[in-house]
Amino acid sequence: MMNDQSQKIFNQSILIVIFSVITAWVVLLPKFFIIPQEQKVKAILYALPLTFKTPLYVLILLVVLVISWVIAWFYFQNNKTPFAGERYVKVLRGLQLVSPYKFKKLTTEKGYQIRFCGMPVPKDLKYKHFLLTGGTGQGKSVSISDFLDSCVSDARSKTRLIVVDPNGSYTSLFYKKGDVIFNPFDARSVSWSIINEVRNPYDIETYSATLIPKSSDAKHENFNSMARTIIKSAMSKVLEMPDISKSAKAQLFLDTLLNSSDDQLRDFLMGTPAFSLLGNTELVGTLRSIITTYLTPHTHNSIGDFSFRDYLKNGEGNIFITWREDQLTALQPLVSCITDVVCSSLLSDFDNYSDFVFCLDELGSLNRLSYLEAVLTKGRKHRLIALAGIQSLAQLITIYGDKFSITLRGCFSSFGVCAVNAQDTYTPQEYEKSFGAIEVLRKMKSSHKDAKSELVKEKENVVKAEEISSLQPLHFYLKFSGHYPPTLVKMKYRSYAKVAASYQQN
Repeated sequence: MMNDQSQKIFNQSILIVIFSVITAWVVLLPKFFIIPQEQKVKAILYALPLTFKTPLYVLILLVVLVISWVIAWFYFQNNKTPFAGERYVKVLRGLQLVSPYKFKKLTTEKGYQIRFCGMPVPKDLKYKHFLLTGGTGQGKSVSISDFLDSCVSDARSKTRLIVVDPNGSYTSLFYKKGDVIFNPFDARSVSWSIINEVRNPYDIETYSATLIPKSSDAKHENFNSMARTIIKSAMSKVLEMPDISKSAKAQLFLDTLLNSSDDQLRDFLMGTPAFSLLGNTELVGTLRSIITTYLTPHTHNSIGDFSFRDYLKNGEGNIFITWREDQLTALQPLVSCITDVVCSSLLSDFDNYSDFVFCLDELGSLNRLSYLEAVLTKGRKHRLIALAGIQSLAQLITIYGDKFSITLRGCFSSFGVCAVNAQDTYTPQEYEKSFGAIEVLRKMKSSHKDAKSELVKEKENVVKAEEISSLQPLHFYLKFSGHYPPTLVKMKYRSYAKVAASYQQN
């Protein structure tokens, strides 16, 4: 069913056709028939049926009809709107919803463009990142697959994917020989240790924050900070040991923190900043509990020489960080750590001649990432294109806290939203604010009899929360950064050929 404003545009389109044909008929009449001035009306009425018996006359009218219909169609497509409010005379302020046809015209540029929610992305927005929100089964994965496909389809641009990939869905579509898969329970996974990423003394500080993330709760963060001090001290001691391989150092690091007694740990860390934290038995128990929670998943991973930092700098392939849903509890801290390692590595100073496409599907499934905000705000110089998918904005608040979650959302300049869970009222309300409001001029008629219509200014939201909640699958409200107006698009499901298994059992 057509909304009120689009119905108005449709009526105008019909009038264009009718007016064009009638005008053509009137203009052509004296060209084909002699109309005497004395009995002009009678002559016209007499000539009217004859016009339809004149082949050339009819042909010209048909040509006018076709041309006017084409013009009316373009007029309708260019001016109709998904806006569901009452019809208005014109928009005074703000960006109104436009049709997908008009939106595509506004965003299409010369040369190849990547796609977000099926729409071409202007080149000046390519490195300003994208946030995609939607519930299960609403089309989020379809949009992400299309986005990744558009990123790797340009043969003239060398593009590398870094995909945080629940269930390995995107691995099965975009994996190629030479790419890296990380999942300790997958037979194709690389062998890795956090020790492999350390190059300088200050790296210990950096990577300790990937092992134990910051907490949005001040009390918890105090304990996390002390636990990080123990990790930093243990890592420093291990790395200072001569005549021992990296793999042996990595194993010793884990064994010392996870398997040694409190006394053994205290003896090992004697003379380090962590030593003073190990005198209180109750405190030691709390800190070791935190360390155990975050480091135990690392024991599932085989230790080897692979370094994400080196691979990003010197390698050429893609990276897929995967897990199955039944593995998430066991792997969540490790997967979050690896993702954060990638974030911090992308901030390293190295020459890059490729686009890095950093796709984080189900961002809400990961722990807090210490370096995500930094890589989003500073990764442009490394040609970083980031897309994050999330089911609810409330997940960001749970993980990052009220204020920082807003900061993080601000790092994504363009966003799309499809239908969310019916019980999630927060997300649609937030997006209602994000799409903004318009001020319009409307004709209002007084209730008094014979009252004249008057023009009234009114302000209302472009998209209502209820409209977001009631979207059909594969429908997205979409907003690009800057002067581009929002739109409502419908994507088509596309089937991709699987090129690899999503998971291979060890």
